[in-house]
Amino acid sequence: MHRAHADNNDEVTVMARRAESFDSFKTADFNRLLNTEFTGESYDAVINATPLGLGEDVFEMMQLDTSFITEDTAGMDLIYNPAVTPFMNYFKNNANGLEMLINQALDAFEIWTAKTGSNKAVQDALQRYMEEIK
Repeated sequence: MHRAHADNNDEVTVMARRAESFDSFKTADFNRLLNTEFTGESYDAVINATPLGLGEDVFEMMQLDTSFITEDTAGMDLIYNPAVTPFMNYFKNNANGLEMLINQALDAFEIWTAKTGSNKAVQDALQRYMEEIK
């Protein structure tokens, strides 16, 4: 995800709890920040790419003060089930990762079949499935 933003010359910061987490990135075209080094900088968007959004308070677990979140800060949790996570509640403008999952599936479908899939058809099928498993 950071790749698309870096390609558009957006400044991207990736925060992790362990320095070793940065080793998995193929490029270093982003700012690296350990949660213990965070000093309250503001960001346009904050994306949770950990399973921490499901458990206790993600900001508490990362030992972060939430005062950096403003009314304009967008928050996205890559978790999509449940539809709203505790992480998302910190942000007036928030989203879960369902659209990202759907778009990744559509991209994979096109790569494997050379056909373009329907976003609406996937959303409808996913909605039916989610209702069935409740």
